[in-house]
Amino acid sequence: MIHDQYKNILEDRLLSQLSEWNGKAEELILMHDGTPCNKAKTIGKFLANKNINLFDWSGNSPDMNPIESVWELLKREISKAAKTTKQEFIEKKTDVWHRNEHLQEVVKSCSDRMSQRIAVLMKAKGCHIKY
Repeated sequence: MIHDQYKNILEDRLLSQLSEWNGKAEELILMHDGTPCNKAKTIGKFLANKNINLFDWSGNSPDMNPIESVWELLKREISKAAKTTKQEFIEKKTDVWHRNEHLQEVVKSCSDRMSQRIAVLMKAKGCHIKY
């Protein structure tokens, strides 16, 4: 993915998702990894213009990556339905993301527990933790 594609996703999906959740960009702390499209100067400027803060973290830290639980559930739910075209796959993924109550609970739980994860990781002085 190139930075322009990533910016479009942030603009089209993240910001609309925030408004759907009645969230404010100023309250958001975005955590993304260190891939080139995420670290592009244009992305930094875009996020700054939208008042979205970045969480400074190492992209290789499995202890700090709560999204893994979400991806696992999303993949499991998507795989339950037969999909024969790219469009069907996209529709199923979108449907699961927006309408699956269990997925929404997992997302909220991951978000709510983030401060606890950080505290445990700090206590372990950055060493691996079981979370």
